Amino acid sequence: MMKIKYDWKNLSELEAKVLDAKNTGNIDSKEYIINFFMPYIQKISKSYFIRNFDTEDIKQYLIVSLLNAIKNYNLSNKFFWYAMNTMRNSIYSELKKRKKEESFLNIDELILASDENSLDFNILKEEKIKSLRESLLYLNENELMLVYNYYYLNKKLKQISSDNNLNYNTLATQKSRTLKKLKNIYLNNYYGGEVNV
Repeated sequence: MMKIKYDWKNLSELEAKVLDAKNTGNIDSKEYIINFFMPYIQKISKSYFIRNFDTEDIKQYLIVSLLNAIKNYNLSNKFFWYAMNTMRNSIYSELKKRKKEESFLNIDELILASDENSLDFNILKEEKIKSLRESLLYLNENELMLVYNYYYLNKKLKQISSDNNLNYNTLATQKSRTLKKLKNIYLNNYYGGEVNV
């Protein structure tokens, strides 16, 4: 693998290779670009943990993001910075997506943990779990954060309150309202009613 220093001469050559790859699809130019950014790609792939991804998976994911950056480059900015931002943002986007998906994992515990109007255990059937997951999409960012921290990360309300500089009593009220809201959304979703949020 060729090693390339990030100096202005090479950045100018990079721009030329990007134009060639974008306009002609030249494989050699694409390989040059991938090799150019490989030190950054390797560094990033070892710096992040994504559920069900190993280092090689993250590296390939970043390479795909880089190739997409070539395809979508509009020449208005230097490609070097555009590519770096594209790869970094793609990782952040994947992390955010995975975090949201993980908040769905313990949805069965979320429902069964409630001490009011507990739903029948049969709610844990696969088709109902799907409906519960869809119901989470109706929560706002603060509600989803609370669900994720309390039911998935198993944090106490006191810890969530301290970590986010929130009033404990307000948070306790929000938890109760969020759970009630989620149940109502679920019941409307599953039984074909209209969801009002």
